[in-house]
Amino acid sequence: MNSLLTKSKYLTGLQCSKYLWISFNDKSKIPPTDPATQFVFDQGNEVGEYAKKFFPDGINVPYVGFNESIAQTKSLLTDRKPLFEASIMSGDFYSRIDILNPVDHDGWDIIEVKSTTSVKDEHILDVAFQKYCCEKANLKIRKCHLMHLNNEYVKDGELDLNELFHIEDISDQVDTIYGQIPAKIEEIFKTISQKKCPDVPIGMQCLTPYECPLKDQCWAFLPKRSIFNLYWLGKEKKFELLEQGIKTIEEIPDYYKLNDKQQIQKLTIKENSVHIEHEEIASFLQTLKYPLYYLDFETFSPAIPLYDGTRPYQRIAFQYSLHVLKEKDGQTEHFSFLSDGSSDPRSAFLSSLKAVMGTVGSVIVYNQTFEEGVLNELASAFPEDQGWIKM
Repeated sequence: MNSLLTKSKYLTGLQCSKYLWISFNDKSKIPPTDPATQFVFDQGNEVGEYAKKFFPDGINVPYVGFNESIAQTKSLLTDRKPLFEASIMSGDFYSRIDILNPVDHDGWDIIEVKSTTSVKDEHILDVAFQKYCCEKANLKIRKCHLMHLNNEYVKDGELDLNELFHIEDISDQVDTIYGQIPAKIEEIFKTISQKKCPDVPIGMQCLTPYECPLKDQCWAFLPKRSIFNLYWLGKEKKFELLEQGIKTIEEIPDYYKLNDKQQIQKLTIKENSVHIEHEEIASFLQTLKYPLYYLDFETFSPAIPLYDGTRPYQRIAFQYSLHVLKEKDGQTEHFSFLSDGSSDPRSAFLSSLKAVMGTVGSVIVYNQTFEEGVLNELASAFPEDQGWIKM
């Protein structure tokens, strides 16, 4: 059972042979799932549950145990109804299929459900392995589909599943890479049977298509002021520098092209100095008009839209913290708002903010692009407040 190749292990093997070996041979090194990642998983599960409603006569295959689920799947296949979470095993290969939909008199379509808003390369690899498992188990696969969210859908009343989801035929993309699977599998089994863990240098595989849970361990050798802390330099270029033996920012050669901000960062680290642009700061401060509003707010972005007028993953403002300085050398006042229910918080958020902010003064935020983007969405959702928001 230890050598059973599941879909997740197969995809792990495609990403990094070191992570693959550890997942089979030294699982204790893999950290527990962090809350942020678990939230992503939970949203994916929620999307999957809504996708099942597309097939009202479908049958859910409960996971009551490994062998039991496989046996239940085999039994239910004869019913010729859509199966949810079908467990398919053939030899050393195992996969669970989100939706296995019967077609014609003896065929099946694979429908993989993703909480993304488009088809990605890793989805093709995912579904290709599912098809491989199914065909090894003597199932006739007609088509492969990816079911994902439509980010242009706007909720209005009850969820419209036909608008919420896109179902794309990815059969051609799957067939393009299908022939590569046996060689990939052979390479994976060679890796996991090695006595020693492969020595894999850090690279893009640490970050894509998913950030590896072993990243902190593998990257621990990097110094505090490593090249990966250099402002706005592409990841590929950072790895290129690392391959040249350059680990720290101060080690970057003078001939290497950096933009102005990167040059400043390099110089201050190299000289252990502080860079302050006094004139620019003074010029900016002169543009500010009292009262000053130091504003910060938080949003959440549900995959399935909860409120009318919202789309999948739309940012929903639910909390703010505001410090107000009415005059120079005065005392700041603090105001805050936190939604305390499950209803749409945006209207109450705006009402509270309007009550404590005037119509003149300067608003100071940490990330102007983010805050302006959310406020513009609020202006579209609440046109009666558009004039105030855009002042």
